[in-house]
Amino acid sequence: LTSCFRKHLVNGGLRVVTVVPEMEMSCCSHSVSYDKTLTLSQIEDDYYCVNGTPVDCVCLGIEIAKSVGPLNFVISGINDSQNIGREIFTSGTVAAAREGCFLNFRSMAVSVDRVSSAGSMSVEEVTNVAYKLCKNIMDKAHVLDWPDGYFLNINIPRKAINSVEFNSVSDRSFLLRKSMVRQIDERNYIGNIKVFGTDTSVGEPYDDIACLDTNKISVSMISAGQKCYISEKNSQFIESIKHNGLE
Repeated sequence: LTSCFRKHLVNGGLRVVTVVPEMEMSCCSHSVSYDKTLTLSQIEDDYYCVNGTPVDCVCLGIEIAKSVGPLNFVISGINDSQNIGREIFTSGTVAAAREGCFLNFRSMAVSVDRVSSAGSMSVEEVTNVAYKLCKNIMDKAHVLDWPDGYFLNINIPRKAINSVEFNSVSDRSFLLRKSMVRQIDERNYIGNIKVFGTDTSVGEPYDDIACLDTNKISVSMISAGQKCYISEKNSQFIESIKHNGLE
């Protein structure tokens, strides 16, 4: 998917510096390889793989891109599975776009639904849809209400597309997980976490999960920063603690 998407971008006249992990890095979230020597291997001009995480890829890719000219956008993906609902917190693809946002670049994470049945678009078809959408966004970014500190999370269905919608991120977990633990002796346990299905319940009508369910492209604008909840009641509580001798 990534190579085919890159081909569309390059054929569209864009200079694209691509850095990909050398191995599968699903569910690695915002992991960074601190204090580890990373090796970039060149696949072709402006195309590299690295023994690191998706966030490492963005950090290194930005440095390479800046050395050859101005950098306008960061695109993470294409991921071969949807990143919607609470799964955005474990996604390396979404984290890489968030990192690009942290580094003050307009960034997008792009994911496609897995092939599930007959009638699904081919890799060539779905990457061409992703290219056309991203190219439109890049060409018209100046007219978008796109505040600093926000990035786009884009999810594309694999079947005939009905529409494109700006929407919210669902507060549901799309994947259903089960944790299992078994004691092997008096001090130790073994365990695993398995995905056993997907959430088919009805959620909000305009969130990202509902969007894909109705074969619409989902575009969500997500804050990269930590939003904190502050209330007068909680502030008073902290004041009461301070007066109990913690200062």
